[in-house]
Amino acid sequence: QEVALLDLKKSNNHLQQKQWMADKKHKNECIEMCELLVSQKDELNMELMKEREKRVAESLQFQSLMGLAKEEYEKVISDLQRALEEADESHKDDFNKMLLAMEGGKLKQEELDLANKSLATEKNDLQSDLQSSKKAHSEEVAALGGNLEKLRGDVKVKEGTIRSLQLQVKSLQEIQSMQMDREVTVEKQDEKTCCESWCHCYGFCGDLFL
Repeated sequence: QEVALLDLKKSNNHLQQKQWMADKKHKNECIEMCELLVSQKDELNMELMKEREKRVAESLQFQSLMGLAKEEYEKVISDLQRALEEADESHKDDFNKMLLAMEGGKLKQEELDLANKSLATEKNDLQSDLQSSKKAHSEEVAALGGNLEKLRGDVKVKEGTIRSLQLQVKSLQEIQSMQMDREVTVEKQDEKTCCESWCHCYGFCGDLFL
């Protein structure tokens, strides 16, 4: 009977030691899992911050390009308008000179018409260049605007992906916490069962001694 009681105590001590080692291993695994989740969360936040900074820089670059394109367009328009005004003024001067020359009998009517036609053609060419420049600028502004909208869409998609990953990390943490609570409950039930078994055996052995 004493031998049986000693064996029971040894078995109980062995089970307690084994349970203690299992608990320690489980706690270490839980700590490692939590540290890994925190590290992944920090990395995701850092990646999101870098992506936002990159998109902001690209947006500023597009805005700068649009500003430069606008300045260039305004300069071209100004130059063409100035050239058109100068050509118109020159045309008037030349026409007045030719009228004076005709009055003096120095030029024929055909020469006057030819010169007038040449000046009119030059004026039309300048007007055509002005219209083409306006059209090209409008197309360039529209293209830059489309690229900017696409960039904003890409940023929204990236942010949605990061939010989804953050929700997954939070879900994993909740599952890990529920699992730890469940295992603690099981451990307490096992300890209670083991204690009841030991007390029952001790009572049985006491009855034998009596």
